[in-house]
Amino acid sequence: MVKVNAKEAVDYMEEQFDSRNSHLRALTSKGSVLDTISFRSEETSQIGNNDDLILSCCLYYCKDKARNFMPKEKDAPIRLYREVVLLTDDRNLRLKAHTRNVPVKDITAFLKWSKVG
Repeated sequence: MVKVNAKEAVDYMEEQFDSRNSHLRALTSKGSVLDTISFRSEETSQIGNNDDLILSCCLYYCKDKARNFMPKEKDAPIRLYREVVLLTDDRNLRLKAHTRNVPVKDITAFLKWSKVG
């Protein structure tokens, strides 16, 4: 089931890149913008696992500092406005993203919020 869903997701993304969807960007962990997702590997010197690489990439694109948005009241919610949203169904990665103030949604919640699916 995971393999089928992953293939469908990649096929969808390839279609969107082929049609030049302006809302979709392919970015490397070092900030290079790609015109295609045909190349899916990248050399990196970063130590850590894939989750850490994904988070460092997200943080690279979060140009502001989360501490600048911390509320003055102790238990008030934090409201961040960023161009980056990490979409993953991986619970552990979502937890890591939350601790680093990276906006994160599971795919079902994102589709519902964005009214796409």
